Amino acid sequence: MLIKEKLTMVQRAQKTQRLLKQEKNSVPYYLKNFLHIIEYVLSQKDDQKLFNEDDMTHIRSFQQLTEAGQKLYVRLFQRKHKWIRPQKIEYPEIAENILPILEELVKAQLLHNVNDLEELEEALNLLNPLELKTLCKTLGVGSGTKGKKETIVVILKHGREHKSVFQSKFSPNITGVIMKKARQAVGICFKLTVIPRRVFTRILMLFSLPAAAEDEDDASGGQQQQLVTLLLVNRGQLVFPTTTIRRVAILFETREDLIRYEVARQLEGDLLSSVEAKDYEMAHQLFLNVKEMYFHYCSQGQPEKDKILPTFLRCFTAGHVYVRCLSRGVEILQKLRRYKDAVDLLQTLVDQKEYCLDYRGRWYDRIALNSDQHLKQPEKAFSVIKTALSDVFVRTGHKFALFSRAQKICSSSSNKKLGLKLEELPEILSVQEAPKVVIQGRLFPRALPGYKTVFISMDSAESSSVGDVVIVGVEELALQHYKQQGFTQGIHGEGSTFSMLFCLLFWDIIYELEVDDVFRTPYQSYPLDLNSDHFYMHRMIEIQERLQEIKNCTIEELQSRIDQSWQAHHGKVCLVNWDRFGSSDDVQGLIKCIGNELVSGICQRLVQDYRHCRSGVPDLVVWNPEFCTVKFVEVKGPGDRLSPKQVMWLDYLLSLGASTEVCHVEGVGCRKLQKAES
Repeated sequence: MLIKEKLTMVQRAQKTQRLLKQEKNSVPYYLKNFLHIIEYVLSQKDDQKLFNEDDMTHIRSFQQLTEAGQKLYVRLFQRKHKWIRPQKIEYPEIAENILPILEELVKAQLLHNVNDLEELEEALNLLNPLELKTLCKTLGVGSGTKGKKETIVVILKHGREHKSVFQSKFSPNITGVIMKKARQAVGICFKLTVIPRRVFTRILMLFSLPAAAEDEDDASGGQQQQLVTLLLVNRGQLVFPTTTIRRVAILFETREDLIRYEVARQLEGDLLSSVEAKDYEMAHQLFLNVKEMYFHYCSQGQPEKDKILPTFLRCFTAGHVYVRCLSRGVEILQKLRRYKDAVDLLQTLVDQKEYCLDYRGRWYDRIALNSDQHLKQPEKAFSVIKTALSDVFVRTGHKFALFSRAQKICSSSSNKKLGLKLEELPEILSVQEAPKVVIQGRLFPRALPGYKTVFISMDSAESSSVGDVVIVGVEELALQHYKQQGFTQGIHGEGSTFSMLFCLLFWDIIYELEVDDVFRTPYQSYPLDLNSDHFYMHRMIEIQERLQEIKNCTIEELQSRIDQSWQAHHGKVCLVNWDRFGSSDDVQGLIKCIGNELVSGICQRLVQDYRHCRSGVPDLVVWNPEFCTVKFVEVKGPGDRLSPKQVMWLDYLLSLGASTEVCHVEGVGCRKLQKAES
């Protein structure tokens, strides 16, 4: 047995060596894709002009490196931008001895060496705990049993507060002495030079701008993900829809515009990181920096220039990123309990009409909330709601939420004497209340991480006495309930179920129509205008014809459309979550139960306002193919309430004649449940 294990280990080592040898003799994916991105971006005339001669010098320096040098640069580029000691730079597939290649990068001015290390804290962070303790002894500083972070703090404090007898009055502390000793202790270290790195960052950013629109909360740049995506595409593991690229609009008129956007995205990333770390003081300082930059941006008349772009392309302007950051700043100010400042900022946001237009309902609602609850100004809150309900950019869901807030303000006994009346508000859509059903679920006695409330599965009730207990969430428990009610099929898909139907039935309209600027690279999962009013405006004739076709066709024809689209595009990166259904037959079974008129109505709502209607869809769709019955169900656990978007979807489905209800799940203990069952 031992001999067999040793042989296996030797074989594995030999296989690893063969793979490393193959890797040395071939160009790896990360370098191929990095070179492809550079070539692609610089082949676009509008993008090429955004790089000056100095930028091109850095690009040529990279291109003139040896292949090993290029490999190592890309590897370092993908890592966090900080100083690194050579023992932490190990890439045997590039070279056993990495130092000569590092020196090649230094000579090409693409890499700093220890001579450029000037920040004391950065130098100290490179040292391990033993090296730090040795440095403390050299300096006569007691480190005791402190950890690395605490030791660094002690050394920095010592440098600030103590003087050296060898220094003049012009340099009164010994920071320089400590820096020299720290640099000696570090020995050799490297860090990518900032300016060339920023040039390549801008190139990758231009290549993946559509991805930035897809996930606006991710401001990290995503260099690693881009290279992996291209690898998977080249291997055939990722396939994007075939589209026509028609780049007409110029996103960045000048190099300065691109740099301004790049800096804004970086600031946004830092701001999000600070909020995520709950460092609200740092987040507040970053917010102030963004605020100053935004007002300077406005003073230069940039918003007027940005208005030339259609709204769905304005997210690629620095102004849009600034406004998005300021919107985050509202949360920061509220965390710091600076509610008046938050209201003033929100007023600034609603006063502009160039950026983040789909945020406006949220901003108005937050002004009303802060004014009423925190600043005790219900009249102002009511006035803001009145303005918001007349704002053409505020969607129906937000208007419903604002009207609901106005009802609370007017119903308050302390506000009645102010004479605030709902009749003064513009008329909004009346909403039908969905039927309710209440079911009981046996609560699991212990809290589980990642779950708000968990229940013991109905299917495992009999076996629980012998310890076989299945734990489920509220949606799974509801699915079991509806199965007992005769709905043999069910899915907890929320918005993905409706998006799938919409995408399969409108594939050619979404991906194959030639519309300017909606596809700017071959690696997009949907058109850039999908989340804007432009999507419907650009394709109005084709959309209306398709909706009418769906409404007029037979169920068999509709099933055939679904099957053809599924077979032609299955697996492509698009709006469909292909894992939701096992096969086209399952989708066809659901379509048969929903019916063509209801499918047409669902698609009509999505196609006219995908941005605001992609969420709030009922949690469950349950159906019985044998009897062609279907029901749409919003599930609410203990203490949960319907959101405005959910209320609007339930109302819309009811208006289409769909069987729709809200399922409230009550949590009960084992004894209480047994009593209720008896």
